[in-house]
Amino acid sequence: MFEILGAAGLSFAVLGNRECCTGDFARRAGDEGLFQRHVAANLDALTGVNAPRVLTHCPHCFNSFRNEYPEFGEMPPVIHHTQLIDELMAAAKLTAKHAREKKVVFHDPCYLGRYNDVIDAPRDVLGAIPEMVLVEADRSGKESFCCGAGGAHMWRTQEGGTARIGATRLAQLTATGATRIATGCPFCMAMLEEAAQNSGDPVEIRDISEIVRDSL
Repeated sequence: MFEILGAAGLSFAVLGNRECCTGDFARRAGDEGLFQRHVAANLDALTGVNAPRVLTHCPHCFNSFRNEYPEFGEMPPVIHHTQLIDELMAAAKLTAKHAREKKVVFHDPCYLGRYNDVIDAPRDVLGAIPEMVLVEADRSGKESFCCGAGGAHMWRTQEGGTARIGATRLAQLTATGATRIATGCPFCMAMLEEAAQNSGDPVEIRDISEIVRDSL
């Protein structure tokens, strides 16, 4: 993502060790006290930075910053990286030149599409890459199927004899015939990569920013 920001000529900064996890999974797991400690730490880190917007790569962070943090203090506007890339392409600050893969399916992260209605931006980004064919899974957009990491289930021990949610979702995505799966969430990437490794499926899972970077 840093390469994309640089290519677009944007000025940006990172909080580094002044930031911590947004606390999303703590709240989903029922540890409200830990969540609020994370909120306080992050709001304190943002105080005085005077940033016009906060960019996040993770839909869980995006959802927490956008919908939950304002209850506890002043929060700058937040944008997900798929939205920013879409803005930059629309403004001709980024121009994709070629596609390394011809057939791609986008997996909608729950906290991006279902909960925050960010559905068109990632598709507009992929659609702006020459020669790329974007296909849709049967479950997509607001009706997308979870990767299995939501609700703090990333760290849940799988019960024996049950199908893993990530494996079910991977099968839905590969049924499209796509050679690459794009997404916009690190947790979705981890779950789908694990499912592909366990099944021996050669399909590649990439963040949409990686696909855009390779197309520049």
